[in-house]
Amino acid sequence: MEAKFTVIAVDDEADNLELVERTLNKYRVLIFTDAEDAIAAAVQEAPLCMIVDYRMPKMNGVEFIRACRKQGVDTTALMVTAYPELDEVIFAEQTDLFYRIVPKPFTAKGLLQHVQICIAETRFCRNMQGRRAGERFHVELSMTATIGGRELTVATENISLGGAYVKTDEKVPLGTPIQLTFPHRGQTVVVVATVAHRGRGGLGLSFAEVSEQSRFAIGELISAFLYDRT
Repeated sequence: MEAKFTVIAVDDEADNLELVERTLNKYRVLIFTDAEDAIAAAVQEAPLCMIVDYRMPKMNGVEFIRACRKQGVDTTALMVTAYPELDEVIFAEQTDLFYRIVPKPFTAKGLLQHVQICIAETRFCRNMQGRRAGERFHVELSMTATIGGRELTVATENISLGGAYVKTDEKVPLGTPIQLTFPHRGQTVVVVATVAHRGRGGLGLSFAEVSEQSRFAIGELISAFLYDRT
């Protein structure tokens, strides 16, 4: 299914674009050396990820992404640069103009992981349009819950970016911290939650500490659920 996902890469150096193409061979990759052509393609294609070089002749990468945003392009983007310490780049990342700075030289494995996260984020955000904030989705997921040093296997009944309801007969006091772990794409996702309410046969959990990686993993699971229903 991932082969149909479109990624746009823009860089004034052809060698860098060739590396991106080889690394992302499971995706439909559209490459551009001209920023204006890439903007037009982004508007028309609505890609799920954009990989943008910072230093380009007509406009830099930050200006490129801002131009895309003005055209209504909501795609999650990566900024590839040999100058990650530049104030403009750092400020743009801190204000969420793009997802992540990818310093040059980058590894194929690292780039692929970032692209997978970007695709998950774009899919999730597009699917959440028009939905109420905090909406939970029926995603069944087996997790390990660590409570006071004890490990239990629990299953989610529903989940959102902010919390989950897990099925268990354990009697756990309100406010108790629980560490949840589950495997995703070969990695272990860790989320720290607290017990917000107790129901018949389960616990309502509020996520207290969710790393960026974990947030995207949960978003990807929800996105997969939404896509499977359509």
